[in-house]
Amino acid sequence: MALVPDILNADWLKARYLFGINLTDDQGTEYPDELYEHSLRAAISVLEGVLGIRIREVREFSERQDVLYDEDVGYFLSTLDHRPVREIRGLQVQYGDFPPTDLPLSWAHLVAPTHGQVQVIPGAETFAGIVFANAGVIWPTTLMTSRRYTPRWMKWTYTADVDWTDPEQIDEAILMVIATFAAALPLDTAGDLIAGAGIANKSISFDGLSQTLGTTSSATNSGYGARLLSMAKRYQSQVLPALKARYKLPEMAVF
Repeated sequence: MALVPDILNADWLKARYLFGINLTDDQGTEYPDELYEHSLRAAISVLEGVLGIRIREVREFSERQDVLYDEDVGYFLSTLDHRPVREIRGLQVQYGDFPPTDLPLSWAHLVAPTHGQVQVIPGAETFAGIVFANAGVIWPTTLMTSRRYTPRWMKWTYTADVDWTDPEQIDEAILMVIATFAAALPLDTAGDLIAGAGIANKSISFDGLSQTLGTTSSATNSGYGARLLSMAKRYQSQVLPALKARYKLPEMAVF
């Protein structure tokens, strides 16, 4: 699977977050690009879960949402499951497994793309069976029951992901966190091989001259452990909280 933004590749990661690191094994062979690309894919997947947004690739989704008919006062303000929302492609109402009924697409309003908030606001396009009364909307009785609540009644079809083709939507903080996550595996590998596989100290002696090389690598510590801790501290205390405040929906519990 291709990485989402084309810039997120092995060369991008090495140039920005692994500069100055010897990224070769004992024989001088460079680490394979698959190592970096696997790390980047894993980092993107983790961040998607943490922030509740899609980063990898644009996809089309269809989801059905429950409706309380009292919500028509707020024009059925809803939050879609996948964010950021790029485009609303369809709006329908469907009762149970009966065939769905299309509503005019112009009625679907994307209120907040980042948080996936949408509303249904009737417009100039007509729809048989809709009745307007005191600025409210009475939905067709053939699509309603006597209950105030109907599960899976409103169906939204839309696309969602971060638009990497739009420079204004490229969030450098997201790239930084992805790179910080992704750099961990190459740094761990390089730290283990910093003086050779499984070697923490190395001594050379010749004709009365000797040289000793010691590293911070040990059985329980990677040679670049301090750098990993510094990077983790930076994104955990500064960058990640800022991204959560920007993208993650507030969580609320009712008792």
